[in-house]
Amino acid sequence: MVTVKDIAKASGVSASTVSIILNGKSQERKISEKTCQKVWKAVKDLGYQPSIAARTLREGEKNAPYTIALYWAKDFRTTMLSRFLNGLETVRQNTDIPYEITVYPYDTDHLNRQKALLTGRRFHAAILANTSQADIDFIKNAFFPVPVVLYNRQLPGFYSVAVDNFRMGALAGEALLQKGKKMPRILTWDTTFPGMEQRIAGFISTMADHGIQVAPDHILHGHNSPESGAAMTRRILNETKCCDSIYCLSDAAAYGCLFTLNQAKISVPETISVISIGNGEKEYAMYATPPLSTVYLPMEDMASHCLSILLAHLSHQPVPSPQILLDTPLILRTS
Repeated sequence: MVTVKDIAKASGVSASTVSIILNGKSQERKISEKTCQKVWKAVKDLGYQPSIAARTLREGEKNAPYTIALYWAKDFRTTMLSRFLNGLETVRQNTDIPYEITVYPYDTDHLNRQKALLTGRRFHAAILANTSQADIDFIKNAFFPVPVVLYNRQLPGFYSVAVDNFRMGALAGEALLQKGKKMPRILTWDTTFPGMEQRIAGFISTMADHGIQVAPDHILHGHNSPESGAAMTRRILNETKCCDSIYCLSDAAAYGCLFTLNQAKISVPETISVISIGNGEKEYAMYATPPLSTVYLPMEDMASHCLSILLAHLSHQPVPSPQILLDTPLILRTS
């Protein structure tokens, strides 16, 4: 078994320096980036396993469960965590590999502060979800001593399970165009991430392909909540310009949008049509008034694929596909 002393010898530093780096304390102890890189290279070359992985091997993989970390951003997406956890649980029905899930909430843009991710001493593998561009930049340059998979993000050399976010926006645009809608508005919010920006870009591009320009003032910014969706829709109704359709970047905003339209006695979809990114519970959209059309985000399937990739890697089974791209079906309902 590879030890800290072996890593120290291979990297040409002291065992105490190796321990500091492996415990994620290199910055506070002012250890240079060059030294850290030498140590992490030795870790990788020697196949060093953090203590939790070594303990599992000693106890026997068939009896001791793998601990899988789920890093989930503490922002508007906390309301979607239940869908992801449900997807993780479906894997139990199709595998005899024991596992347990530990959720690590983190602040958007500050994944780099999660020391456990850099040491790998608390878990065997990790799912990195909802990462911002700043988090992605950190991931690109970090060394992780345990396997990780990216949820709805893609980077060369990393496992990933994603969807075509640009295509999601395009599908929403195509659905409105098929209804003859030519004067859309977009409801979004200020806290954006790369995928959401692509969902907006795909919608705008599809409209532009049909000669319809979505002006910047036709994109309203609020919060990811029914209350904010309702407020933004009231702003639209107070405009002097015409609007015949509203594209919502979340189900939550869409429910508020429909509430305001219903209160104003505006017929949906005859006068104004509504479509959203289906990131909420499917049943809620079905029973909205009227039932909400969505471009569905298959979060449960994405979660199960993330976990299946990691379990296959940990149990030394073939990983069917290290990069998975799932379909996002257009579900047309009344709205």
